[in-house]
Amino acid sequence: MENALIELDETTKALQASELRYRRLFESARDGILILNAQTGHIMDVNPFLIELLGYSHEQFMNKFVWDIGVFKDVFSNREKFLELKEKKYIRYEDLPLETVDGRQVAVEFVSNVYQEGNQSVIQCNIRDITENKKLMEISQRNQKLESLGVLAGGIAHDFNNLMQSIYGLMEMALLESDPAKARQNLGQAIDTIDRARALTGQLITFAKGGAPLKKTTSISRLVRETVQFALSGSNVSCRYELPHDLWMGNIDNGQISQVIDNIVFNARQAMSDGGNITISARNIHIDRETPGILSNGNYVKISIHDCGIGMPQAILPRIFDPFFTTKTKGHGLGLATCQSIIARHHGEIEVESVHGQGSTFHIVLPASSEKPGISVVEPGIHQTNNTITIGNQKGVSVAFIITD
Repeated sequence: MENALIELDETTKALQASELRYRRLFESARDGILILNAQTGHIMDVNPFLIELLGYSHEQFMNKFVWDIGVFKDVFSNREKFLELKEKKYIRYEDLPLETVDGRQVAVEFVSNVYQEGNQSVIQCNIRDITENKKLMEISQRNQKLESLGVLAGGIAHDFNNLMQSIYGLMEMALLESDPAKARQNLGQAIDTIDRARALTGQLITFAKGGAPLKKTTSISRLVRETVQFALSGSNVSCRYELPHDLWMGNIDNGQISQVIDNIVFNARQAMSDGGNITISARNIHIDRETPGILSNGNYVKISIHDCGIGMPQAILPRIFDPFFTTKTKGHGLGLATCQSIIARHHGEIEVESVHGQGSTFHIVLPASSEKPGISVVEPGIHQTNNTITIGNQKGVSVAFIITD
């Protein structure tokens, strides 16, 4: 009997010590802790940090329904919402705005779990103040944007300065040249340099509202073939096409998408300096999801351009679409940034897969057109453009034949 009493006393002291440790942890925690009765929704306990954070008194919390405390109405709006969340056992809000008693807004991470304490179910809510962390993140993101803007402005200034110096030098040489033929040659080179400046300006325009695409229903198969044939002209790189005959038409700006394809193919051509083969495939895709991602629900055409070049290291892949980021000794690094801007303005998507030493694959997803292309009006006669032969009659109606591989 005496041993039993000793054991009971020791057990009681152990429970008291355990409760004391819990109480110390509860009261010294630097996160807010809220304990709820899982059956009724009554607040059973609240720690000092949460009281300090929200500005309520201990008495304002205790034995109240949690949905009656205004600050928690976004989470537990009523008894039904409380019971619904309780059934989930675990809920989490990574960035939940709460309003304190004095009207301040604080951002918190809110996590709740259901526990069993003897015969009673309780919900423990852990509330972490992330207001300062959020401000620091916003400042960091703002600084990154300013840094990117500085890189963009510096790159533009550097490229235009080089072009203007070249133009100035060539025109000065033309003025000093006594031989008219050589003077014309210098002026011709100056005009070529001005064209380069115009091309750079054209790429920059795609970052502004002025670069909005002028969309129309277009044969993507035809556009791809014509653009690639021109981009690979005179090179030691060949192209294999996998373009199905039932490929949907695209709702696109021909010039801008041609620029995207040309840029990617030109990069592939440079990555295969010893020659090689590019494979271009396309397929129809339909997106129908409850929660759409970057692409809205609808019909799209996906174009994949694969080369067998040197590929890219994984470390640089996240940066290849950044303005003025380039691994080339020559070039301003606007090409892929322009491509991404154009595709974004088409409400499409562009991604890249690459393995260093094994080549790269660019995937371009473009909105499909719900319309059929209109009838082209051409001069009478037979006309050939790249892979297409067009026959126009006296009424201006054309019949086109696409030459396939």
